[in-house]
Amino acid sequence: MYVKVSYRGSPVAGMRVTHPLGCRIFFGEVPEQGKLTPDEQERLFGSRHLMQLCLPQPASAQARLHSMWCLLDTMQRGIVLEVQNNDIFATRLCHAVVFWGSPGHDGHTCELQQGVKTKIFNYQAFLNIYRAYQDPVRNGIAGEPPSYEVLLGVGQPWSSERIKDNNLLTISVTHCLAETLMETLHRYRWENNCPFDTDYLMIDPLLEDDRKAIACMNSHPSQALMASASNPHAGAIPQPVLSLDEADEFLGTTNLPSVDSLNIPFSPAGQV
Repeated sequence: MYVKVSYRGSPVAGMRVTHPLGCRIFFGEVPEQGKLTPDEQERLFGSRHLMQLCLPQPASAQARLHSMWCLLDTMQRGIVLEVQNNDIFATRLCHAVVFWGSPGHDGHTCELQQGVKTKIFNYQAFLNIYRAYQDPVRNGIAGEPPSYEVLLGVGQPWSSERIKDNNLLTISVTHCLAETLMETLHRYRWENNCPFDTDYLMIDPLLEDDRKAIACMNSHPSQALMASASNPHAGAIPQPVLSLDEADEFLGTTNLPSVDSLNIPFSPAGQV
């Protein structure tokens, strides 16, 4: 997984988590070894073997600086993120209330209870939505693609009215395998000209006769008309409209139906 930290919408830190136990995101100093018993260390700060991501100090010119410092002071114990069986779990150790949710769920958030290990990303649920999103025509399902990202709002929730970029501290957690699946699907669709948000149009490729007829029409319209008459398999070509004089010359007037009964808009003589 990949973790990115933002202060008021601006990225300030990031880390790819490769350790099987996960990572701890915190502010302050790492406890010195030997000052705590192993049980106290585990309960207060998580395993010492976790990767450690220390939050940076805010810039002195940052807006709402006092509130930012107060929030960071509550993050000394931090938040632990783990990956188990491709699912992502979060354990809130800090005193600040932490909210979590998906970026595309209309601002709906859940609260992490302190000391409770909570699944924040369900990989199997992602796969179920991904498989349906892969082929919306066959599955009869259309809509938003599955999200491979989870947001953590520290001390502040977000909603459709409150933009998450206004939050003092936001942590983005990306499931790298799920992200790779979505990027691969998007690249495949892009390379094969498959639309995403539009209707699928199932059209056969042009036959060689169609290509010749179109090319002939664009260069020599009169030749294209002759080619269409001699080749019934070519694409449909609009036929010329005869004038009254031309119709009388080629067809004769005997048994010729009236113009009104034919309902054909004849053009003036000499024009085709």
